[in-house]
Amino acid sequence: MPVTNNLNLCVCDSLDANSVGFTYSHSTLEHKSLIDHVFVNNDLLSCVGNYRIVQEATNLSDYLPILFSLPVTCNASAFSGAKAKTPVYVYRWDNGDLSLYNLLSGDLLSRIYHPSNSTDSESECCQSTCHLDIDI
Repeated sequence: MPVTNNLNLCVCDSLDANSVGFTYSHSTLEHKSLIDHVFVNNDLLSCVGNYRIVQEATNLSDYLPILFSLPVTCNASAFSGAKAKTPVYVYRWDNGDLSLYNLLSGDLLSRIYHPSNSTDSESECCQSTCHLDIDI
């Protein structure tokens, strides 16, 4: 992978202590794939610990989580003269202003140019031209 080489990254797939070999499964179709990966800098690979794909009966999802630890040391003296923390805002979709969301998303979506062969604004677009808009 050129990106991993340019950034000096390596993939941690081989570190899976459980040797599961997949992170997605479709039981009905009997399909399994390793679609989730963890990349770390080559210099940190030896620091990655407890890497495992968790396959437990309590997980009812098609996806299996990847767990690992990466120890980080912090110099406490570097923070001794630190100023007051900047507030951290948490945005949740279920507590948002739905009217504002509809207004802003409608405005952004209305800017997408969609050539139409029809002058009837109520007509539905054909699938091929709609797919071009969706894949932006």
